[in-house]
Amino acid sequence: MKPKSCFVTNLVIGLALIALSARAYADDTIDEVDKALEKQNWDKAIELCSSALMNNSNNAKAYHFRAIAYYNKENLDKALSDLNEAIRIDPKYAKAIAARGALYTEKEDYDKAIQDLSLAIKMDPKEAKSFTYRGLCYLGKDQFDKAIADANESIKLNPSQTDALIIRYNARTKLGELAKAVADLSKVIESLPDEPLHFFKRGTCYGHCGQFDKALADYNQAIRLNPKETVYYSQRAKIQLAKCNFAQAKWDSEKALDLNDQNTDALVCRAVAFEIMDEPDKALSDLNKAISFKPKDRDARLNRASLFLDKKEYDKALADCEIALSLNPNEPLAYIYQGMAHLGKKQYDKTCENFSRALAIRPQGGVELCIIAEIFATHQDDRIRDGKKAFECAKLACELEQYKGVRSYLALASAYAENGQFEDAQLCQKKAIEIAEKRNHPQKDIEEFHTILQLYKDKKPYRSSHYGQN
Repeated sequence: MKPKSCFVTNLVIGLALIALSARAYADDTIDEVDKALEKQNWDKAIELCSSALMNNSNNAKAYHFRAIAYYNKENLDKALSDLNEAIRIDPKYAKAIAARGALYTEKEDYDKAIQDLSLAIKMDPKEAKSFTYRGLCYLGKDQFDKAIADANESIKLNPSQTDALIIRYNARTKLGELAKAVADLSKVIESLPDEPLHFFKRGTCYGHCGQFDKALADYNQAIRLNPKETVYYSQRAKIQLAKCNFAQAKWDSEKALDLNDQNTDALVCRAVAFEIMDEPDKALSDLNKAISFKPKDRDARLNRASLFLDKKEYDKALADCEIALSLNPNEPLAYIYQGMAHLGKKQYDKTCENFSRALAIRPQGGVELCIIAEIFATHQDDRIRDGKKAFECAKLACELEQYKGVRSYLALASAYAENGQFEDAQLCQKKAIEIAEKRNHPQKDIEEFHTILQLYKDKKPYRSSHYGQN
């Protein structure tokens, strides 16, 4: 993960201000430099430092302070040159060494940065910013445990700061420790309640945890604070889809597109809403646009593959799946869609091979498992149906969704029915209907669920008309 420049800039300025507070010497010119830097008068600071260096070319602090001014004028090469001189003159100048480490971080030269920052920490182990910076380097090198360790040390030294919390949040997110990441962001928000980005990031964490109401509340707040950010709307559209608020998802997607007509996430979300609202041609148009803007958009490819499956254009579906797998060879949904396309082409051996590959990856989401369970339970061809496999997949899907998903209950009901357990099938089908009604699923879907329930009451298994069947 690459550090954000604005974040790095704030840290560099933080180190600069620490340096300014040192005042370990008496020099009228340098005192004037202090004032110029505090007022962010970079040109004046450079002029004063240059004057001081003409009088004394071995003034390490003048080089250090001029480097700060050069940095803020975005002249990183001159800043680095001055820091090198400061350290050459005084090899034990910990603040200059830390500042050079910060500058190397800005340049994404993490190994040199870590070397400098480790030396600075050894010289001055009470300087929280040095730990923060080194944590940022470890984050950039994907060494997340080390990033967390340095962030912890920085927070211990300075509990009121937010920079280390942000680093720790990012590392914990990468490690999948979402509850802890949310806790870190909540502390950041307590200190910075007017910063929309932190609400947005916490909302994203909540979304990944399935806490959609909390995610929606955070996205709402992010939008209140910054109503001109397209990404906030497209992410809120994803949550609206998850909550089956399809009209709201479409509205959010269109608002995002008003702000940026090439927002591919918004195009994909609107396409999903169009598909659910029985407007497949509009959905396909949006997905084609998304792919034209971003040919390597995995979500757009997979959603278009799904549409091609519905249209029985199996070769086109297979082509999109191949591209999705080139982007992520461990994408179970791509293998499942491939299997469904081969199913439509009556290539049953390939179907089973694709499903086996998907299951070998062990999908982390219930959707993939539900699709496989539904096919094994409801397909009209005896060569495909497998009640045992259907039950195993549907049961795992329910567990992954903590028995809160409509589709996973439907899949489990169909698996029970295929195995002749019609009372269990009825219970699961009723639970699916109950959840669907609470979540405002389309009425036509709920009516279909009731029709299937009647089959189970009549002790008949459900046979689907989907998945490549005529």
